[in-house]
Amino acid sequence: MKRHSIKLLRMGYQKTKPARINDGFTLIEVMVVVLIIGILVNYVVVSIGSSSPSDALKTEARRFFTLVDLAAEEALLRSNIIGALVEEERYEFLILQEKTWKPLEESIFRKRSLPEEISFDLMTDEQIRLEKEKKTPDIIFFTSGEITPFEVKITSEITDDYFLLKGTEIGELSLDHVSEP
Repeated sequence: MKRHSIKLLRMGYQKTKPARINDGFTLIEVMVVVLIIGILVNYVVVSIGSSSPSDALKTEARRFFTLVDLAAEEALLRSNIIGALVEEERYEFLILQEKTWKPLEESIFRKRSLPEEISFDLMTDEQIRLEKEKKTPDIIFFTSGEITPFEVKITSEITDDYFLLKGTEIGELSLDHVSEP
């Protein structure tokens, strides 16, 4: 019996090559799947990406509100007078340097054109621009935090809704959405 047990031990001790086990995917397989998913997601986003006219109006109104608020803060921080030149189809921000109005150099304050269907209607205390040839701002942000009072009605040709941006002389800003039935 002793011999037999030794023989079993010898047989169990033999080295064998382990079988190759596929535990997962290769890197290339994973990358191909990710690429295919990315392409499919891109097609879905492009097909769903069309926004409603009221979304475009809302985006432009919020953008202008944010830029006006930022311009008021910049005037305080820089101790420079900043102005906004508002036209029906575009707007830009200017800074008063050496008694002349010059465009602000920061890209966030660049001249912007509105989408074709959106327009601005500006109402201020000074409705008549004295110097039409020169760039003079309609809204002025003073270093004290005060601004020229104004109302900008932001409308779209496609929808009856509009936004009304108001600024008071003490620097308070409000943006209201008005829905017309």
